[in-house]
Amino acid sequence: NGRIIPRQFQLEATIAMMELRDSLIDVGTGYGKTLCMILPQLLDPEGISINISPLKRLQTVQAADFLTWGIRALCINEDTPNDNKLWSSIRNGDFKFLIVSPEQFQAIEGKYPRLARMLRETKSSPLIQSIKRVFVDEAYNIHTAGL
Repeated sequence: NGRIIPRQFQLEATIAMMELRDSLIDVGTGYGKTLCMILPQLLDPEGISINISPLKRLQTVQAADFLTWGIRALCINEDTPNDNKLWSSIRNGDFKFLIVSPEQFQAIEGKYPRLARMLRETKSSPLIQSIKRVFVDEAYNIHTAGL
């Protein structure tokens, strides 16, 4: 019938996020963690979410999943073009879900990637003001990537 009925953990995680509480989801591959990111975005469509995800293949799959729900998502990794129009759209909050590789937050030889520089800007920037949720896919990244 095409309907999706959320599982209990998905509802609980969504409610926690909407109440601005932290949430840890520990379920297996393919069990529905992405829906835990989609639901809050649908409930708060003006807010921006960032998902830190280490795998480009997973980033691409998630971006396609978000698009099927009508959410403009963008993968930001070393392959993201250095196109001023694209980065202006990111800065202005045109993409509501950013799927970002951990390396995009780290200085390399003393220089930060473009997204990291944008996030270090003044708190009054449209991008900073609009970020409502941060997800870490593959929690081991918190330690291994120094997040």
